[in-house]
Amino acid sequence: MDALFLAASVLDDPLSPEEQRLKALLPEPLELSRLRARQAALVATATRLWAPPPHLKLVPLVATPIPGAPRPPAREYSPGQQSLLQMAFESNPQPTTAERNALARVVGRTPRQVQVYFQNARQRRKAKLLDARMA
Repeated sequence: MDALFLAASVLDDPLSPEEQRLKALLPEPLELSRLRARQAALVATATRLWAPPPHLKLVPLVATPIPGAPRPPAREYSPGQQSLLQMAFESNPQPTTAERNALARVVGRTPRQVQVYFQNARQRRKAKLLDARMA
């Protein structure tokens, strides 16, 4: 978690002109909280109206890829992102959900991308250990 505190100072930097322009386009915080409250009320109402039976497993709908279509390129991590993720991995290879969420905000990725990074890093470490034993 030391990496998070070290990188948290990045969030205190003043906004660039582009960031200020984007911030001006966003709704006011009060309006945003009203929208979130309205969304939460709608979800609560929908849940009360229809709750799935316990034996029914709901699968979210996702877009299926078109067969033969090229995959989008993988998003590479910048050197700064890699160093933050590596420092966080070295201090704790299995972070909690809250730690992953905080790290995702600092690094500028989604929590799922951070989760996959940690899964891959654990597998790389395991493979390296097995190779060392075999040699």
